Amino acid sequence: MKNLSKLAVTGLFAAASFSAQAQNSTLGFDDHDWGGNERENRPPAREMGKTIDGMDANNYHGFDWNNGTNQIAVINATMYDTCHPGSNIANGATSGHYAAFNVRGETETQIDWSGTGTFDFIGANWTTFRDTDFNLSFEGWRAGELVYSSSDHTITGEATLISLNWDDIDSLRISSSIASTWIMDDFTVSAVPEPSVMALMLGGLGFVGFMAARSRKK
Repeated sequence: MKNLSKLAVTGLFAAASFSAQAQNSTLGFDDHDWGGNERENRPPAREMGKTIDGMDANNYHGFDWNNGTNQIAVINATMYDTCHPGSNIANGATSGHYAAFNVRGETETQIDWSGTGTFDFIGANWTTFRDTDFNLSFEGWRAGELVYSSSDHTITGEATLISLNWDDIDSLRISSSIASTWIMDDFTVSAVPEPSVMALMLGGLGFVGFMAARSRKK
């Protein structure tokens, strides 16, 4: 019984660890039908106006990408580059065909976590739409309070990986030094379990310990 209790505790810890790791995600914006313009074999003009919100009833991977306005959209970078050569969109799509971009080149953009709990922001790839280089800076917010801020990061026509590794935020705010379009891909995050989930895990561990102590008394 003692060995069985140890195995139970070990298994519960492993399950909790696996649950947290399983929520790690790199969002490449390719796992959804964003409008089917490939089938129509036409430039993705309409696709450029389609925001990430609304494409999926549950929001794309649990995020509010638009903060009430049409701030971020997705585009088939491969097709756009074929139909409109001269941009850096193909460079910006660092995995697959699709990437995200700030609509109308807005200088202030916000990505909010729609679910309960928070998320860890690991990083993403950013590229300029045209050849003009400019700077991006970032802020991480939690429950309406600023908890992280970054220095300026210069982005160019080649994809630049910006790694921040910020823990436990519910909003990522992006500021650009000029009104210009950027391309973003491989947005990497890790969801953080809400307190009630953690309490449930701890309660399970307590129950296993109680059953082990009871077995020893018997």
